[in-house]
Amino acid sequence: MRSILALVALCLAHGAFAADGAWRIGTGLHYSTGTYGGSIDTTIVSVPLELRYENGPLVLKLTVPYLDVDGATTVIPGVGPVGGRTAIAHSSGIGDSTVSGTYALHYDAASRAGFDLTAKVKLPTGDENAGLGTGSTDASVQIDGYRALERFTAYGSFGYTLFGDSPIVNLDNVFYGYLGLSRPVSATDSLGFEVYLRQEGSPLPLAQRELMGFFNRRFDRTWRGQAYLFKGFADGSPDWGAGASLAYSF
Repeated sequence: MRSILALVALCLAHGAFAADGAWRIGTGLHYSTGTYGGSIDTTIVSVPLELRYENGPLVLKLTVPYLDVDGATTVIPGVGPVGGRTAIAHSSGIGDSTVSGTYALHYDAASRAGFDLTAKVKLPTGDENAGLGTGSTDASVQIDGYRALERFTAYGSFGYTLFGDSPIVNLDNVFYGYLGLSRPVSATDSLGFEVYLRQEGSPLPLAQRELMGFFNRRFDRTWRGQAYLFKGFADGSPDWGAGASLAYSF
């Protein structure tokens, strides 16, 4: 499944002030369910392990999810329905992992505005025969931007995914993007929302459209957490989902 995008606002806003050589480890619980335009409910539970390293303008991140999928065999986490004969099954195990690198291209301290360039590679660590991955190595590149607007922080991204050769499905390369807005409500807490869109391929993947609301809390200098709820509005997205994450910096 894709990463929790709402954390991007905080990561970018604090990135210019982070100490060199800072590490962060995190995990969470993500739940989603939906019919994906069909008649069978598919429930996906993900427990990701995230490791992040930040040194100056460069941020490197590795995400390895543990997945539990119950429902249609044609639904792949993070991708959506991939066609073919539909059956009902239950599977669990490691999903596809993601390695990403982000470089801060520009940052203006006065306006707290900047642009970053991110490259991501999805590795086929999930068993495609069990519906836990695509069996292909995929790559994405995106430009990220953010700006402070009085007490708000606006952020967004525009990217392109190149799907590799999968043994189970042919996927067209697609554009994707998201826009979000966050606002602090105290010295430690913030609220916000985010809209995520993914282009429809021909014939696959199906389009994704999702709206998410989130709550962030910084417990102290080392611990931070997030809770979120989202709603899907396209056949490539689940009907709804929720989750929480916790991260420790050292």
